[in-house]
Amino acid sequence: IIILLSALKSKFIAQLLFQRRLLDAIQRNGADPTRILFMPQISSTVYSRIVCGADVTLDSLPFGGGVTMSDSIRCNVPFVTSGEISIVKLLYC
Repeated sequence: IIILLSALKSKFIAQLLFQRRLLDAIQRNGADPTRILFMPQISSTVYSRIVCGADVTLDSLPFGGGVTMSDSIRCNVPFVTSGEISIVKLLYC
């Protein structure tokens, strides 16, 4: 599992807390936390290779239904979404 992180310095502490909580939850549920790879911001070429090589992608919250979904469709990769209307869509309605 690869998780792409924001490059914004202001989100650094939040990302560390997120990583710690996610890894703890994975361990509590009996999964192998060494299978999780957190990646910093990467080039669009590397991003495309990761998405197109994925078995499935997860739509991000709360800004779902945008780039991840369209890139997954372009690469013919199935994606999982909550089905909820995202904040971005609400802002433009």
